[in-house]
Amino acid sequence: MFLVLYHSNYGHTERYARWLAEDLEGDVRRIESVKLEDVAAYNSIIFGHSIYAGSYKYGKKIAEIIQAFPDKKYYFFGVNLADSSQIENKKTLTDNVTAAIGSENMDKIQLFFFRGGIDYPRLSFMHRSMMWMMDKMLKMKKDSEQTESDRALIQAYGKKIDFVDRRQIDPLIQAIQEEIHGNS
Repeated sequence: MFLVLYHSNYGHTERYARWLAEDLEGDVRRIESVKLEDVAAYNSIIFGHSIYAGSYKYGKKIAEIIQAFPDKKYYFFGVNLADSSQIENKKTLTDNVTAAIGSENMDKIQLFFFRGGIDYPRLSFMHRSMMWMMDKMLKMKKDSEQTESDRALIQAYGKKIDFVDRRQIDPLIQAIQEEIHGNS
């Protein structure tokens, strides 16, 4: 039995979470509303979390669940604007997950990163302010020092962009199916 727990501010992570639950015939819940006893009945837990400035609001709660149930199968997908197929982005994202849930939990969890989107008019004041500062900092870099991700963020500033694509969950579904069939 699968449980998909997610945190989403603007809906991108929620879309992925619901697709995963549908494809795996599992349950889906917001991580904010889950108590430890709610997790006990499930064999596998998939955590989905939106990423803002490299932070994970519910990293401690994820770590608490992993520590309470060390024998379950765990998967994690993070959703952000950056292209995680770029090596420097993937390393940064992985380092941020490690900082959020603790290095002692990293060997118990498989990581995946999906591209989300941004809708500036819907952003909270805090998130708009963070993006404004990020845009200003990136524009201060010399062109030769800007990464591909930096240029993409500068281009996206102030716009509505949606990279959510159901096909991005395929590697996670495949990893779960391989584990199921490998343990049959």
